[in-house]
Amino acid sequence: MMGQSLFDNYQAEGQIKKISGLGLLPIETEFLPTKTTHQVKAEFNNRTQLFSQIKNENIIGYEIHMGKTSYLGRSNPIFTIKERSGEQVDVEDGACNKEGNCFGTYIHGLFNNDKFRRGILNTVRKDNGLKSLSSEQISYRCKIEEELDRLAEIISNNLDMDYIRKLLSV
Repeated sequence: MMGQSLFDNYQAEGQIKKISGLGLLPIETEFLPTKTTHQVKAEFNNRTQLFSQIKNENIIGYEIHMGKTSYLGRSNPIFTIKERSGEQVDVEDGACNKEGNCFGTYIHGLFNNDKFRRGILNTVRKDNGLKSLSSEQISYRCKIEEELDRLAEIISNNLDMDYIRKLLSV
Protein backbone atom coordinates (compact mmCIF):
# COMPACT_ATOMS: atom_id res chain seq x y z
CA MET A 1 0.00 0.00 0.00
CA MET A 2 2.88 2.38 0.69
CA GLY A 3 4.39 1.90 -2.78
CA GLN A 4 3.58 3.15 -6.26
CA SER A 5 1.28 0.37 -7.44
CA LEU A 6 -0.41 -2.83 -6.27
CA PHE A 7 -1.11 -5.70 -8.62
CA ASP A 8 -3.68 -8.38 -7.79
CA ASN A 9 -3.67 -10.69 -10.81
CA TYR A 10 -4.94 -13.58 -8.64
CA GLN A 11 -7.73 -11.35 -7.29
CA ALA A 12 -6.77 -12.35 -3.76
CA GLU A 13 -8.13 -9.09 -2.35
CA GLY A 14 -11.02 -8.38 -4.73
CA GLN A 15 -11.93 -7.74 -8.37
CA ILE A 16 -9.46 -4.91 -9.07
CA LYS A 17 -6.28 -6.16 -10.74
CA LYS A 18 -4.21 -2.96 -10.46
CA ILE A 19 -4.49 0.07 -8.21
CA SER A 20 -2.26 2.98 -7.32
CA GLY A 21 -0.59 2.85 -3.92
CA LEU A 22 0.07 5.77 -1.61
CA GLY A 23 3.27 6.60 -3.51
CA LEU A 24 5.37 6.92 -0.36
CA LEU A 25 8.00 4.32 -1.28
CA PRO A 26 9.77 3.45 -4.56
CA ILE A 27 8.32 -0.07 -4.75
CA GLU A 28 5.53 -2.05 -6.37
CA THR A 29 3.69 -4.93 -4.74
CA GLU A 30 2.15 -7.97 -6.37
CA PHE A 31 -0.38 -9.92 -4.31
CA LEU A 32 0.12 -13.68 -4.30
CA PRO A 33 -2.50 -16.39 -3.75
CA THR A 34 -1.01 -17.62 -0.45
CA LYS A 35 -0.09 -15.87 2.77
CA THR A 36 3.47 -15.98 4.10
CA THR A 37 3.87 -16.26 7.88
CA HIS A 38 7.22 -16.89 9.56
CA GLN A 39 9.22 -16.12 12.66
CA VAL A 40 12.26 -14.28 11.29
CA LYS A 41 15.70 -13.04 12.16
CA ALA A 42 17.02 -10.24 10.00
CA GLU A 43 20.07 -8.07 9.60
CA PHE A 44 19.64 -4.32 9.40
CA ASN A 45 21.41 -2.94 6.35
CA ASN A 46 20.19 0.58 5.63
CA ARG A 47 21.97 3.77 6.59
CA THR A 48 19.46 6.51 5.78
CA GLN A 49 18.90 9.42 8.16
CA LEU A 50 15.96 7.71 9.89
CA PHE A 51 18.19 4.86 10.99
CA SER A 52 21.34 6.86 11.79
CA GLN A 53 21.21 6.04 15.52
CA ILE A 54 20.99 2.28 14.99
CA LYS A 55 24.26 0.39 15.10
CA ASN A 56 24.46 -3.09 13.52
CA GLU A 57 21.16 -4.16 15.01
CA ASN A 58 19.83 -7.62 14.25
CA ILE A 59 16.05 -7.88 14.30
CA ILE A 60 13.74 -10.59 15.57
CA GLY A 61 10.11 -10.46 14.48
CA TYR A 62 7.48 -12.16 12.44
CA GLU A 63 6.81 -11.87 8.75
CA ILE A 64 3.23 -11.87 7.52
CA HIS A 65 2.09 -10.84 4.06
CA MET A 66 0.48 -11.95 0.81
CA GLY A 67 2.70 -10.01 -1.53
CA LYS A 68 6.01 -9.78 -3.29
CA THR A 69 7.81 -6.43 -3.48
CA SER A 70 9.77 -5.16 -6.46
CA TYR A 71 12.22 -2.32 -5.90
CA LEU A 72 12.07 0.60 -8.33
CA GLY A 73 14.92 2.90 -9.29
CA ARG A 74 17.65 3.20 -6.69
CA SER A 75 15.60 1.80 -3.83
CA ASN A 76 17.42 -0.50 -1.45
CA PRO A 77 16.08 -2.99 1.09
CA ILE A 78 16.29 -2.08 4.78
CA PHE A 79 16.69 -5.65 6.04
CA THR A 80 18.05 -8.94 4.88
CA ILE A 81 16.07 -11.79 6.38
CA LYS A 82 18.59 -14.45 7.35
CA GLU A 83 16.30 -16.97 9.00
CA ARG A 84 12.65 -17.89 8.40
CA SER A 85 11.01 -20.35 10.78
CA GLY A 86 14.42 -21.84 11.61
CA GLU A 87 15.62 -22.19 7.98
CA GLN A 88 18.57 -20.19 6.65
CA VAL A 89 17.57 -17.76 3.86
CA ASP A 90 18.84 -14.59 2.21
CA VAL A 91 15.76 -12.45 1.45
CA GLU A 92 15.62 -8.69 0.96
CA ASP A 93 12.89 -6.89 2.88
CA GLY A 94 11.63 -3.39 3.46
CA ALA A 95 12.10 -0.09 1.70
CA CYS A 96 12.76 3.52 2.67
CA ASN A 97 12.01 6.69 0.74
CA LYS A 98 14.91 8.80 -0.55
CA GLU A 99 14.36 11.45 2.12
CA GLY A 100 14.87 8.74 4.72
CA ASN A 101 11.80 9.62 6.77
CA CYS A 102 9.35 6.88 5.75
CA PHE A 103 9.80 3.13 5.61
CA GLY A 104 7.83 -0.07 5.30
CA THR A 105 8.58 -3.73 5.90
CA TYR A 106 6.87 -7.11 6.02
CA ILE A 107 8.51 -7.72 9.41
CA HIS A 108 6.12 -7.15 12.30
CA GLY A 109 7.26 -6.62 15.88
CA LEU A 110 10.16 -4.33 14.96
CA PHE A 111 9.58 -2.06 17.92
CA ASN A 112 9.78 -5.03 20.29
CA ASN A 113 13.53 -4.93 19.53
CA ASP A 114 14.84 -2.60 22.24
CA LYS A 115 17.89 -1.15 20.45
CA PHE A 116 15.99 -0.65 17.19
CA ARG A 117 13.13 1.14 18.98
CA ARG A 118 15.53 3.33 20.96
CA GLY A 119 17.49 4.19 17.80
CA ILE A 120 14.38 5.32 15.90
CA LEU A 121 13.15 7.35 18.88
CA ASN A 122 16.53 9.05 19.31
CA THR A 123 16.70 9.92 15.61
CA VAL A 124 13.27 11.53 15.75
CA ARG A 125 14.16 13.31 19.02
CA LYS A 126 17.41 14.63 17.52
CA ASP A 127 15.59 15.87 14.39
CA ASN A 128 13.20 17.78 16.66
CA GLY A 129 15.89 19.37 18.84
CA LEU A 130 15.35 17.04 21.79
CA LYS A 131 17.98 15.30 23.87
CA SER A 132 18.58 11.61 23.15
CA LEU A 133 17.12 9.12 25.57
CA SER A 134 19.66 7.52 27.86
CA SER A 135 21.30 4.27 26.87
CA GLU A 136 19.47 2.57 29.76
CA GLN A 137 17.21 0.09 28.08
CA ILE A 138 13.66 -0.84 28.88
CA SER A 139 13.42 -4.48 27.92
CA TYR A 140 10.22 -5.15 26.02
CA ARG A 141 10.47 -8.89 26.64
CA CYS A 142 11.02 -8.42 30.40
CA LYS A 143 8.09 -5.99 30.57
CA ILE A 144 5.82 -8.47 28.78
CA GLU A 145 6.91 -11.27 31.14
CA GLU A 146 6.18 -9.06 34.16
CA GLU A 147 2.71 -8.23 32.84
CA LEU A 148 1.92 -11.87 32.01
CA ASP A 149 3.02 -12.91 35.51
CA ARG A 150 0.80 -10.19 36.98
CA LEU A 151 -2.15 -11.37 34.87
CA ALA A 152 -1.58 -15.01 35.91
CA GLU A 153 -1.52 -13.97 39.57
CA ILE A 154 -4.77 -12.00 39.22
CA ILE A 155 -6.44 -14.97 37.51
CA SER A 156 -5.21 -17.52 40.06
CA ASN A 157 -6.30 -15.28 42.96
CA ASN A 158 -9.76 -14.71 41.51
CA LEU A 159 -10.69 -17.90 39.73
CA ASP A 160 -12.33 -20.80 41.53
CA MET A 161 -10.39 -23.68 39.97
CA ASP A 162 -12.34 -26.32 41.92
CA TYR A 163 -15.52 -24.97 40.35
CA ILE A 164 -13.93 -24.92 36.87
CA ARG A 165 -12.76 -28.54 37.29
CA LYS A 166 -16.26 -29.52 38.40
CA LEU A 167 -17.75 -27.91 35.29
CA LEU A 168 -15.25 -29.70 33.05
CA SER A 169 -15.98 -33.11 34.52
CA VAL A 170 -19.73 -32.91 33.84
